[in-house]
Formats: sequence, C-alpha cells, structure tokens
Amino acid sequence: MKEYTRQLYLVHTIMPNGQLRRYEEVLGKYKVGFHTTIPCLGTVNDKVLNSLGVSSYHREYSQALITDSKLNEFVSELTEHLKLNKPGHGILFVTTVTEAFVTGMHCTVNLEENKKMEVLITAITNYGQSEDILEAARNNGAHGATIIKGHGTVSKEAEKFFGIAIEPEKEIVLFVVDKMIEAQVLEAIYEAGKFEKAGAGIVYSQPLSLTRGISSDSK
Repeated sequence: MKEYTRQLYLVHTIMPNGQLRRYEEVLGKYKVGFHTTIPCLGTVNDKVLNSLGVSSYHREYSQALITDSKLNEFVSELTEHLKLNKPGHGILFVTTVTEAFVTGMHCTVNLEENKKMEVLITAITNYGQSEDILEAARNNGAHGATIIKGHGTVSKEAEKFFGIAIEPEKEIVLFVVDKMIEAQVLEAIYEAGKFEKAGAGIVYSQPLSLTRGISSDSK
C-alpha cells in the first residue's frame, strides 16, 4: 500500500432535487474518484408555508473526496454551476479529512488552522424527535437544517423479533452555524433531545474549512 501525506477534503453539497446531473458534470470534469449522494429533507422556515402544513422539502446530499490541488477550482465551479450564490439553490461546505484509505493508498494529513467562522453541528436522534431539536436550535440562532433518515446499529445482544434484529430508525440533523453560537446551540440540542438518557442520541460539532451558499459567507 502506497503512503502519502497530503491535504484531503470532503466537499458536502446540499442541493434541490433535479440538480444531480449538473453536479455530476462537475465531478466528471475534475475526475473525482469518490463521491456519494443520498436523499434528504431540508427544513422550511416560512410562516406562510408552515401555515399550509409545508415544513420541509426534498433535497439531495452529496459528498466528494478531493485533494487540495483541485479544491478551490472544484468549489468555484460547483458554486457557479449550481448557482449556490442565489438563495434557495443549496449550500456547500468543506471539512478536512485527517486520514483516509482509498484504493490501495493510505493518506495522512497535515492539519491546517481553521480560519472560518462556521461549524457543522450534527445531531443523531431517534425517529420522530427531530422537531424538538429543530425548534431548540432555531431559538438559539440556527437558521436552517438538513434531515437525513438512517438506522442505528445493534449488538448481538439486542432484542430480536421473530429472529430478526431490530434496528431503530434514526434521524440525522445537520446545522451550519456561526462559531460564536456553537456552544449554546449544542447545549440546547442536548437538552431538547434528552440526550442524557441512554440511547436517546448524540450531538457533536466539527470545524468547517470553507462554505458557500450561506448568508454569512465572507467571499
């Protein structure tokens, strides 16, 4: 296995349905080897729509692994191609990968100081509990979120029904917030999700290297 020391990044893109083809055109141009896309829901913070019972809309969440030599051009092209500078067209953010095993290569990373002012907050909770978390986060300054459906893993000792292990459904809620309100949003989510109880869920934050499509961008 070849050993490399280089800067690797994971580019996260959340876009409306119907934009995947345009996204994949940029992937092909930059010969991105690893990427994945999953369906998700975006939240709607609009009084008129909420009064009509519309509180979410369908999105696609994609991740692409890319090297530092391609990052800036790749992000610029995605921003232009998907019109991320226009409201409602999606958001993009970048996290640093500290270590990766990719197709016969072991890559380790020299970490750079994060100079951006946003962080990614991830809350993983039991199905049906995301509304309380969303409300608590909004009340503490978060402006929007993306919800992904998932499943938790179970141990061999987990309860079984008719011989089939039950895997509880989970909701993964992603927020991008200003670093100045990170602590208060984390605490609010922890309390709203009742995460002090075993099995209720977890919440954690990660520094972001770069963002696009967010009103606080300093481009």
